[in-house]
Amino acid sequence: MRPLLTLTLLAACSGPQGPAGAATTGPSVQLNERSLDDPAQTAFTLRTLDHLLVRYRVPAIQPGITWVTLELLMPDGTVHQRRHLAFADPAVRARSRVESPDGVPHPIDVQDARRAGDQWLLDTSILVGGSNLQRHPLFGRWTVRALVDGHPQTQAATSFDFVR
Repeated sequence: MRPLLTLTLLAACSGPQGPAGAATTGPSVQLNERSLDDPAQTAFTLRTLDHLLVRYRVPAIQPGITWVTLELLMPDGTVHQRRHLAFADPAVRARSRVESPDGVPHPIDVQDARRAGDQWLLDTSILVGGSNLQRHPLFGRWTVRALVDGHPQTQAATSFDFVR
């Protein structure tokens, strides 16, 4: 039996929200400034977004640091952003910063993994407001994909629309 993996996006916005979608039990996209548990939405008004909050749900994390690859894919499937993120259980985390696997010349922050029942919540964000996503808008169906590095069975993805 394959473990349930959920990737949830929450968009923080500074204006009107896009149309509401139906709640799902699998990967979902949400637009709400306060709650990741509200019904999913799959369309975002690009010009009013500040950032997308990403919640990646996994059944387990690794001892020490859990490395996650997060990708934002454009409508044609091309990778717009790829980030390697470090997560750890704050109760046992030994360090707050680690060396980047990408060779950047400075350490990166270890983000808190939070337990929720039998799952772990790995939360991060993607900057939208003031970024190239707004400066050079590309409307259409985008995808966010997440994967615990070295564990292909943990891949989860969800799609959403950037609209005018």
